Amino acid sequence: MLQDYLDPLNYDLVAIFDNDPNVLSPFEGVDIFYGREGFTSWLAESRDSAYCFIVAIGGSRGKDRVSISRYLEEQGLEPVSAIHPEAYLSKSSRVGIGCQLMTRSIVCARAQIGNYCLINTGASVDHECKLGEGVHIGPGALLAGKVTIGDYSFIGTGAIVLPNIKIGSSSIIGAGSVVTKDIPEGSVCCGNPAKLI
Repeated sequence: MLQDYLDPLNYDLVAIFDNDPNVLSPFEGVDIFYGREGFTSWLAESRDSAYCFIVAIGGSRGKDRVSISRYLEEQGLEPVSAIHPEAYLSKSSRVGIGCQLMTRSIVCARAQIGNYCLINTGASVDHECKLGEGVHIGPGALLAGKVTIGDYSFIGTGAIVLPNIKIGSSSIIGAGSVVTKDIPEGSVCCGNPAKLI
């Protein structure tokens, strides 16, 4: 999905990194390197240029996305905030570093989006919502006004979170769920209304 942004944002894709040595590069002419060893060897040969990065890890792995991003920053790379040209971002909202706003995602007035969050295709974050770092809002999910979501939580595809709800950190809300009450930290919930499982 991030391929859609690279040309409009004027970035060139020069390398891909993955921990799984069975994964092949999905981009013709772009090399893939494996694990931290592959990254450090690539970086050692590329020190004469400045590089930016995007960590394309979604779902409930927000903590991994943040941890890898911080490591890359420590190595001198700069995080990219990848905002698709067809995303809507209110001028009064605040978006942290390294965020990804996919096609037709919406971030409304006075919303606060933490570092390294993903707002997926067609997802809506309404007015005055607050997202901690490493949060992923799945495709088509809807957050009503003044929703608070803790660090590293994942809101599944098509889920709906009603106004003023608080979802604790490291929680997972299943696809299609309707969240009608606060959710404690570290919870897994699904259903309509969403219940702890």
